[in-house]
Amino acid sequence: MTEESGGDHAELRRLEPPLLPLAAMAGGLLLNAVWRFPVVPDEVGTALGMIAVISGVGLSGWAVKTMQRAGVDVSPDTATAAIVESGPYGRSRNPIYLGGLLVAIGVALNVNSGWGLLLAAVAAGVLHFRVIAREERYLSSKFGDAYVAYQRRVRRWV
Repeated sequence: MTEESGGDHAELRRLEPPLLPLAAMAGGLLLNAVWRFPVVPDEVGTALGMIAVISGVGLSGWAVKTMQRAGVDVSPDTATAAIVESGPYGRSRNPIYLGGLLVAIGVALNVNSGWGLLLAAVAAGVLHFRVIAREERYLSSKFGDAYVAYQRRVRRWV
């Protein structure tokens, strides 16, 4: 991290991570309206979709509250004060991103859109390689061995 690059953070824009699952949802809905690409029976998609949406919203909310209680700002364009290991962060290093992707997958299943599922997979790839990779480099440089030990204990996604 250099001072010219904007300081002590992962060099991400504030809205970049949450916009990826939202873009997948919007793109999937638009493509599905033009050219339906069903992947499961509608009743199965509706049930699984609702479970995924509720789980994703719950997981993201729990993760945000856990960070707030730890005094850590959730915004990727601010300095990180500490490694949060409690709550959902004891099982996933990226529960907010995982929750957002679950919502995108749930919406795709609810409308039975293979396009939405494909775009959710693309969003997961972009999150993994563009967002999480930068955050991990930043956290490794800031917290050193403590973050490396956390990476060994807790998986990136699930």
